[in-house]
Amino acid sequence: WTFKNVKYVEVNGSIRHQLDIYCPRGTLQGGSSKDETAVKAEKGHPVVIFVSGGAWIIGYKLWSFLMGTVFQDNGIIFISPDYRNFPQGGAEDMVGDISKAIRWTIDHVEHYGGDPRNITLMGQSAGAQISSIALIDAAEKEARGDTTEFSARSLARWVGISGPYDITALIPEMHRRGLHRRILHRIFPDTATHSATDRVTGMSAGALALLPRIALFHGTADRTCPAAQVMPDL
Repeated sequence: WTFKNVKYVEVNGSIRHQLDIYCPRGTLQGGSSKDETAVKAEKGHPVVIFVSGGAWIIGYKLWSFLMGTVFQDNGIIFISPDYRNFPQGGAEDMVGDISKAIRWTIDHVEHYGGDPRNITLMGQSAGAQISSIALIDAAEKEARGDTTEFSARSLARWVGISGPYDITALIPEMHRRGLHRRILHRIFPDTATHSATDRVTGMSAGALALLPRIALFHGTADRTCPAAQVMPDL
């Protein structure tokens, strides 16, 4: 079962504020891929929210289709949210979109058989950067007592794959590889705000305590996003 183009927030005319849901095979009854309201599902499946990459310009939820089917075949509900790309939005807009998708998942995934206490937020490349900042924002706001889109404590873990976490250091490398620094500065008007490496070192003890378990994966031969982003000595 796969539910496609489910709106996670109502935005007039937007096709970007949608997500796809890959449910484990054989666990749903009733409903259809076009009408999820009648679905009856087995409960308690682990949930993964996967934010795909795309250099903040060509990201699209369908890029994670193969990954979704693998998780689906292994009994895990896989949710792939879309988000605005540049120039439709900048980094702040992308983080806001993904934060809303996380909120939707927490509120609705049990209907599809997911365990709301076992949600993993995962991102690859630009998706890792976006999801990391969404998580840090939520933890910092929650620690201050401010309103936040979702509680950082609602996530069991966060997994970053091949992510750029130091945007300031990344811009010269991306410029050298053909993505002009002027475009990147349009996407990231304040690079420190969207660099997880800068943000996490300035977090309060209270905010840090709200973060879930974290795992980082990065290939040492990665040339698009150098492994120095997670292992500075390389």
